[in-house]
Amino acid sequence: MNHLFVAASSALRRKLPEGPRMPGYWLLLARGAWIVVAGLSVVYCLANIPGAYARVQTICTQRMCPLFALTPSSVKELQVLGISVGFFAAYCITIAIVSALVWFAVGAVIFWHKSDDRMALFVALALVTFGAVVTSLSSPDTLAARHPLWWLLLSFLTFLGETSIFLFFYLFPDGRFIPRWTMLPALVLIVLFGCLFFFPSLPFSTWLISSKTVWFPGFLMLGLFAPTNCATSCLTSSEQG
Repeated sequence: MNHLFVAASSALRRKLPEGPRMPGYWLLLARGAWIVVAGLSVVYCLANIPGAYARVQTICTQRMCPLFALTPSSVKELQVLGISVGFFAAYCITIAIVSALVWFAVGAVIFWHKSDDRMALFVALALVTFGAVVTSLSSPDTLAARHPLWWLLLSFLTFLGETSIFLFFYLFPDGRFIPRWTMLPALVLIVLFGCLFFFPSLPFSTWLISSKTVWFPGFLMLGLFAPTNCATSCLTSSEQG
């Protein structure tokens, strides 16, 4: 395992493109912010384990059930195979923990070797926050029932993770918006995610959730293809010149 970590570190050191550097003061501030956010992500994941273990063992009788949720029919299938509900829950939790460790490890390696590169630091932030949220198996309501601060922490991490993953496509590879007009949809996306995660009870947020299959892929496709088309156009122009 240690050999794999060293190999990944060496590969990242050689392959990651050089991006704009930050001056000393801002670099220290950005590194400190990353460490704080990464620490909060780890705290959330650890605090999430008991609730996730309990939720996975809960039998879902609704028509639409979340991922890894047990239904009456799936419980019967497990019994036929000789697998207990507790063992199934422990297996799911193990998978989630290993997945989170992979996200965190990659983000930590990038931070360790490229934290003076603002794009690499941004990617490392996206990995640790998105990894903490995407591997979560418990309901946000479960943590919020303990204390509102847990809901606020989850909303904060989800906002950072979802937003940064989307913005990655707009900023890749050098941390700049190319073409420049893509900054406008990126700002709109930040506002939409802010309403969605921090003000979920608003009618506008409800509409966003119901129409997510429309605007969600639209912003993603825009981030994927706008920079590519711009690069193709610039290359064609330079060849003609």
